[in-house]
Amino acid sequence: VLLLIVTLIKGLNVHILPHSHHDPGWLKTVDEYYYGCSGLPNYNINVILNNLVNSLHMHSHRKTIYAEVVYIEMWYSKQPEYVRKVFKDLV
Repeated sequence: VLLLIVTLIKGLNVHILPHSHHDPGWLKTVDEYYYGCSGLPNYNINVILNNLVNSLHMHSHRKTIYAEVVYIEMWYSKQPEYVRKVFKDLV
């Protein structure tokens, strides 16, 4: 406890980095996860990626890790050129 108190007094740098965990094909097909469907879990990866890119674009100091490349490829291929540019700038 004392070490923690001393560390806090000196300054503690905590890094919290959000990351994805959407296992393609685990309980549902890749398309069911991407587009959403009834039942649990009801993911809609398309919407998640739209919100993620929008949020990172508005708050450039934020960072994230997105591991499931299959969904990035599906999402990216359907985006207009200006969204692709925003995405490339973020990466």
